[in-house]
Amino acid sequence: MTNLWYAQYAQLAQLNWQLHQQHRVAAWQANLHQALHETEQMAHRVSCTLPQDLFAAAVLARSWLIRIHGLDASAFHDFNAKRAYAAAFGALDGAVRAARNDGRAQWDVDNYFTLMDRVAGFQRLTNDNPSAYVESVRSRAATMVTGEGFVAVGILLLVLGLAFLSTPSTRAGFLVFGLVGVVLILIGISLRKSSSARAAAEVAAAERYVAEFQTWFEAPEGGGWLKAAWRDHPLLFEHAVPPPPTSQPAPTSQTYVERKVVERQIVVVRCRFCRQLSPVDRPTCEHCGAAGFGSAQA
Repeated sequence: MTNLWYAQYAQLAQLNWQLHQQHRVAAWQANLHQALHETEQMAHRVSCTLPQDLFAAAVLARSWLIRIHGLDASAFHDFNAKRAYAAAFGALDGAVRAARNDGRAQWDVDNYFTLMDRVAGFQRLTNDNPSAYVESVRSRAATMVTGEGFVAVGILLLVLGLAFLSTPSTRAGFLVFGLVGVVLILIGISLRKSSSARAAAEVAAAERYVAEFQTWFEAPEGGGWLKAAWRDHPLLFEHAVPPPPTSQPAPTSQTYVERKVVERQIVVVRCRFCRQLSPVDRPTCEHCGAAGFGSAQA
């Protein structure tokens, strides 16, 4: 039973992965030519960067491979497009493998992506505006405070209960309304305290998260390391050489045409007068101008 359950779970995981891959490919299918165009440009940039800065080339290549993950040459229908994409993908993968063969470079690349993931998470959460993020948490926390309704109803019941004190026969009603009102007031006060505590905890957590990130970003092993990497590897943001001029990516409906160049072979013979080579079908030597230059060999 356990083996059967494990097999079914593994099959479900495989199906989910295939579905995930199909969704990623479908996103690129909308503009395959644009994907090919940009991948070729990045491959050219990485190839130019690799001889000068292995770290920068590996970071650029790995970042782009993450972006196009799930898109392979089989997604293209044209042979030339398949070949061009495979060549560009191979250049990017080669840069990543080159870094793996260098232990120090591989550690630097892995550390760079780990630190950048933390920076990206902070930017997504705060929308790159920590002050506005903290203020939004405070505003949301203010709406979390509850209990006022119970207190208000409890006070209303106490006021209504006072009306039963006018005659001795209705004093029992005052006790009932008063007891219920007091219970509601106590419930409201308890809810208000607990919700206020939760709201204050959320605000404190947001402020602490922002403060801890700012401290980390100034620390040598955190943001300080990233700043040093950005400073020491300018090719992360600059092209190693000016990219070649390229036209706009072709529209989706454009068809690639494979062109072949057929070369003509020319038979030559050595002139018996000047000893230079000339085409055999010429009436005179190309160099000395002698007629019948190839009729007899010296």
